[in-house]
Order: sequence, then structure tokens, then C-alpha cells
Amino acid sequence: MTDELECVLAFDTDDPEFARGFEAGMLWGRMIHEREIVQTVQAENAEMVIRMAEAYNSWTFAGEPVDGQWLRVVLTRDDAETEEP
Repeated sequence: MTDELECVLAFDTDDPEFARGFEAGMLWGRMIHEREIVQTVQAENAEMVIRMAEAYNSWTFAGEPVDGQWLRVVLTRDDAETEEP
């Protein structure tokens, strides 16, 4: 297994906003079922990930830069009885 990030599936659009939205949507879906999420995301999505954690009211956010383009985020649910926003 490599630590290098690579494209697995090219989108049918080159719009960077689509890629950011896709990434955020994947995280949003995971937040419904998981208690902790560790994922590398685009650094440009940091604000959106923070907003998602705040929307659920019981998630904490921690982030650490990987480089100028990527951010390793850790989302942790504070209690087991989280309701969707």
C-alpha cells in the first residue's frame, strides 16, 4: 500500500467545486453511521468540514496539514445518540 494519493476515478467535469462537494458529501454520509472518521481531504474543504461538525452539535474536529493541498482531519462524535441536523 502506498501513502501517495492518486486519482482512482476521473469525474466527468473538471470543476474543482464539484470535487469539493463530492468529498464533503462522502464525509457527511459517513457521519450518520460512524463514531470517528480519519480522512485526508483537500485543504480547501477545511471550513466545510468544520461546519459539518458544528451542524451535528456533537462532533469535534481536528485537522493537521499534510502539505499545502491536503489536510488530515479527525472527526470524533462526542456521544452515541447523535441526531441528523
